[in-house]
Formats: sequence, C-alpha cells, structure tokens
Amino acid sequence: MLILLTLLATSLAHPLGLSEWSLRTGLHVGEEGLTAMVIGEVPVSVVARELREAGAQSKTGRSIVDAYTAKRQAELIEGSELRIDGKAHAVRWVPAPSPINGKAVDGFFVYAVVARVDQAELPSSFEATLSNRAWPRADLVYAADVRTEAPWSSNSASGPTPWGRDPGPRSLRLRAQRLMSTSDGVEP
Repeated sequence: MLILLTLLATSLAHPLGLSEWSLRTGLHVGEEGLTAMVIGEVPVSVVARELREAGAQSKTGRSIVDAYTAKRQAELIEGSELRIDGKAHAVRWVPAPSPINGKAVDGFFVYAVVARVDQAELPSSFEATLSNRAWPRADLVYAADVRTEAPWSSNSASGPTPWGRDPGPRSLRLRAQRLMSTSDGVEP
C-alpha cells in the first residue's frame, strides 16, 4: 500500500504544463510481492470538455463521471502488460485504492490502476517488465519509479526516471533477487 501512496504522491502533478497528458509507471517488490502500477493524468480542460459532450448525449451527473473514470482506467489496463522472465504473467489489473483516483488534483484528473503478484508466485530471482501503451495519440510526458525492499534486492532496473518526453518509461524493467536470511541478518 505504501508504494501506491508514494507513486500517487510523487506523480502529482507533473511539471511540464497543464495541457499535457502524463503517464507514470512503477514497479515495487517487497515483503508482499510485486506491485505494478500505471498512473495517467489528463488535463482538467480535456475531461471537462469530454464530460460535457457525454452529458449532452445521455445519463446524468455522477453516472457520467463514473463511466468516464471507468473508461480511462480501462484504457490504462488494456495498454498494460506485466512479464516475468520474458513471459506474460496473468495478473488482475484493478483501479488503485486511492481517494484521488478519478479525481481532479492540481489541474489534472488522476487515473491509476494496479496489479499484484504474491511473493509466493515469484521465483527467488526474476526480471519483471511492465509495458504500457495507453493513449498512443496523446501528447504525453513520462516518468517511472522502481523500488525494492527486504526481502529483495535489485541488481538492475530501468528507473527511476524524472518527468520528460522520452517514452522509455512506457517499458520499465526490474531484476530482483530474494535475500537469504542468516543468523546475523540478511544477505544476497
């Protein structure tokens, strides 16, 4: 849960302009296992325009916003793929449990999805790759975050990366190794 809060807090709001969409990817491996997260930010002006258009066609009030939020989260989910050791790993992507998911914050609506792999499913050494291809036609800025904590260590990762226009964070990689417990502590 800490990774969710950390990624969401550090994602708000990207520094490159209120008219640009953003995409942030994250991988975290720790005591509970592997967490993959994708966060998208859409400018308030875009969401307001699209909600007005949707409201003119059907539904009312909250149902329009809820449907729009579900649509944006589905786009993030459909664009996401988690691989472990080169093989697609079947995970269940769900909306991230955060009070700001689907809400406007600092000029952007925030949409976040998360998938988890239980520690028992992970080999003692693995490479995880998170790819996201959502919103291919949007003018995006990107960022990424990779974190490890006991009982894991990382010997290679493609993040963290600061906000920028390089689409590299669309594909994030983490190599992790489970640490062994010894009578004196923990070692690789």
